[in-house]
Amino acid sequence: MISTKPNEGIEIAFDDAKEILAVGECGGETTDNLKRINLKRISVLNADDEENKDEEDENQPLPSFSLKQPCKNTSLQIPDPSTWPQQPLMIRPTPNSSTKVIGIRRARKKEYENFVGLPINNGREVEGDSLVIDFESTNFVGSLLLRIKDAPPISRRNKNKEDHYGQESYFTNRKRRFQAVIKGKFKKPLPMSDCVTGQVFERPAGKLPGKWVVKQLIRFFTILAPQLDASLDGNKPRFLSPLVATAHTVLSEDEDEHPSDRNSIDSSLRLKQRDRHLDLDVEADLQEPHSLDSSSVLSSLATNTDLGITIPDTTSFSATNRSLTRKKIFNSLSANRTPEPRFDTDKIYTFEFYQHLLDFGDELALDMGRIGGMIPLAQALDGQPLKIMAAYRSGEVGDDLEPLWSFDIFHESLYSYVQMAGDRLGTEEFSSMNQEKQDCFVNQKI
Repeated sequence: MISTKPNEGIEIAFDDAKEILAVGECGGETTDNLKRINLKRISVLNADDEENKDEEDENQPLPSFSLKQPCKNTSLQIPDPSTWPQQPLMIRPTPNSSTKVIGIRRARKKEYENFVGLPINNGREVEGDSLVIDFESTNFVGSLLLRIKDAPPISRRNKNKEDHYGQESYFTNRKRRFQAVIKGKFKKPLPMSDCVTGQVFERPAGKLPGKWVVKQLIRFFTILAPQLDASLDGNKPRFLSPLVATAHTVLSEDEDEHPSDRNSIDSSLRLKQRDRHLDLDVEADLQEPHSLDSSSVLSSLATNTDLGITIPDTTSFSATNRSLTRKKIFNSLSANRTPEPRFDTDKIYTFEFYQHLLDFGDELALDMGRIGGMIPLAQALDGQPLKIMAAYRSGEVGDDLEPLWSFDIFHESLYSYVQMAGDRLGTEEFSSMNQEKQDCFVNQKI
């Protein structure tokens, strides 16, 4: 079960946009503690914070559009795909996950821009022009860069935006079709062994492929992630594996002072923004560092004799073998749920995920190659989205998940199954949810 704070909501405001697809979080039954995002000032203000209110610039117009919540349940609510800015794809913060969008910017710029919906890059963007989503949750603050091969251009529904594409794509000469990079800071020194990533679902799976296919899939993913916690039964299926042992690339770097921020932003305002706007560049090519490098998560383990593990010198290893070494060590630590090591709240962590199995073309499918072919996922998922997520396992048995970050990726092939799931439930709650659709996590304004 994903834990949330019951009375939290968010208000995301945009201006100068004729057509809006706003995103946010449905966190409870009231809107007493709304937050406002003013993209021009790159600041987050508590709506009930009198001190912050007094400091607002009265001469600066507030954005004209706002999204107010709550909604009781959004797992069965998605807008018609014809309204999606990058149809057939759409991304949103997962409702009730505490993931809140701060703003959208270019990878190597600080200024936020207005966009219709959250952007998905397709890998053809020129250097520095990829779009980044800055976000914050209860336990983490950072940035997301998402690339999906052949995703439609941003400009299709953002008519005031231009696509700056180069001759080559990020995906050129790479098997992968998907890349997600998360970079940021932990707010608490959480045990690394208790942090996981994967997929969690809010309702049972739909019609699954043949048993032999499911068995082979689980076997295949278990090889890739030995500590995989896979459950297809029950009301809330999930596939979880250790965060540090699963990411393809992990970096741990000292937080710099960002001198450019100091020179350009008033000091009092900077202190308020510090935990929310890190000015991170997540577009740079990533490579697993060797174990003696200070940016390696293994470098700090070598001095911790209490862990009872030996950290090899991977200086001469290839990047792939460095990654495999790190995964093996953290799989071992996660198996024992050791309280150490912990994430350092003074460091900036980078997690890179990529894969070649998911196909986002005509339908959402799993490409199992010559042996299994293309396996459609929409029916098996019962219309539920895939996630870019990580969470902290809390509680004695670790069954409760406190999200570090969570974003939903929808493909239009899911839409009909979402509709059928609602019809199948046929509950009064679903009917009321459908009526509240425009007041929920997605709202379109012409």
